[in-house]
Amino acid sequence: MMLDVKSFQLQSFLPLPYEEVLAPRLKRAHEKLQSGSGAGGEFTGWVHLPRDYDREEFARIQAAAERIKKQSQVLVVVGIGGGKILDTAKAVAHYAALPAVIVPTVASTDSPCSSLSVVYLDNGEFDHYLFLNRCPDMVVVDTAVVAKAPVALLVAGMGDAMATYFEARACRASGSDNQTAGKPTRAATGLAAMCWQYLQRDGLRAKIAVEAGAC
Repeated sequence: MMLDVKSFQLQSFLPLPYEEVLAPRLKRAHEKLQSGSGAGGEFTGWVHLPRDYDREEFARIQAAAERIKKQSQVLVVVGIGGGKILDTAKAVAHYAALPAVIVPTVASTDSPCSSLSVVYLDNGEFDHYLFLNRCPDMVVVDTAVVAKAPVALLVAGMGDAMATYFEARACRASGSDNQTAGKPTRAATGLAAMCWQYLQRDGLRAKIAVEAGAC
C-alpha cells in the first residue's frame, strides 16, 4: 500500500468530536483511492506506483516516455521524490534526449544534482552506475516539504554529505581518478571540506529544529 491516511495531526486544529466524526469518511475515501472506485478513479494510478525499480520497470518507463514523446510537441521529464525516483527520471531523460526537471522531497541523497543514475537488479541489489552526459536541467526544492520528511532521512543525508569529504580527500591524496575518469579538482575538494565544516557546526541543531517542527 503506497498511500496511508494518518489523522493524528488533525488534533492540533480540530476538536476531538469532529475528528471522530470525520474518521469514517476518511476511511471510505482512502478505500476508494486504493480501489480506484470513486469519482475520477481512472486518474488514481499514482496511488500504486512501484516502491523500487529494476531493469524491467525502467524499460517499461522508458518505453512509455518514448511513446509520449512521439505524441507531444514539448516534453520534459519531471522526477518528484527520493533518490530512486530521481535516478529513474534522469535516466529516462538521458535515453530519450529530453530535459530533466528534478524535485527532491527528501535530503537523504545527492541524486538531485548528480550526472549519474544507480541501476538495480530485480532483487533490489545494486547493479551498476549509469553515467549521464549532463546534470539535470533544473532542480526545484521546496524546503518546507523537505523539512517535513522523516528526520532519519535528513540524518542519512548528513552522513552521506560528511562522507564525501573523506572520499574526496582520499581520492586526491592517492592521485586516483574520480568516477568520471578525471582528477578531483581543488574546488571540489574545498566544497567537500566546507560541507563537512558546516555539518559539524550546524548538523545537530538542524536535526533538533526539524524534530521540533521549527523549520
